[in-house]
Amino acid sequence: MPPNIAAKATETKNLMNNTPISHTALVAEGGGHRGIFTAGILDAWLEQKFNPFKLLIGTSAGAQNLSSYITQQKGFANRSITEFSSSPKFFSLSRPLKGQSTVDLDWYFDQVAIESADNSVTHQLDLQKGLTQLEHRQLLISTTNSSNYQASFFNPNQENWLTLLKASSALPLLYREGVKINDDFQVDGGLSAPLPVEEAYKRGARKIVVLRTLPKQYAAHTPWVNRLKSWVCSSKQCPKAM
Repeated sequence: MPPNIAAKATETKNLMNNTPISHTALVAEGGGHRGIFTAGILDAWLEQKFNPFKLLIGTSAGAQNLSSYITQQKGFANRSITEFSSSPKFFSLSRPLKGQSTVDLDWYFDQVAIESADNSVTHQLDLQKGLTQLEHRQLLISTTNSSNYQASFFNPNQENWLTLLKASSALPLLYREGVKINDDFQVDGGLSAPLPVEEAYKRGARKIVVLRTLPKQYAAHTPWVNRLKSWVCSSKQCPKAM
């Protein structure tokens, strides 16, 4: 068999066998409830046992989706988005009046960390299975350093996985100062690297699949953002996150 045909046959076999292929990457955008789009794609891939990616990078909801993809828990991200993030316990405009965060990420990730009492349904990420998968792949969770607003990329492990997911989803103004990791506070990765394709390229990926939750032509400066900015910012200063 000619070398080029043999190489193509090997790659096709790897795709079917769920074997990671060198220099491939999957990048998943965040976007809160829009992450349901990504969840649907990844669940379909799980059904087909399709995961040829050597490197996976996720931001915010994208990081949560990739986590359930790596742990091979079909439907996990779907339930988290439709149940937890739709709950009044998660989002409340009245909580800031009590000195609390508008978005209660602590409650949200408490749900992700526990098993149901009767074990009939579990919302717990299977971190052990995920770590087994990561013996042959790399997962990066993106955050933003709140002091300089530069992107940070972390490898999850048994101890820090849920903390990194919380930090990657911690929108400034809505979740206090962010999540402390090492000596710095980290906030939503979408502020500095909403689509970290460049990071994937820097790390050697040459075949990169990007899962977006917004169309390419989407303009971030929508009317509601301008109204929020006028409400939050004073005449002399404006939070850097804006």
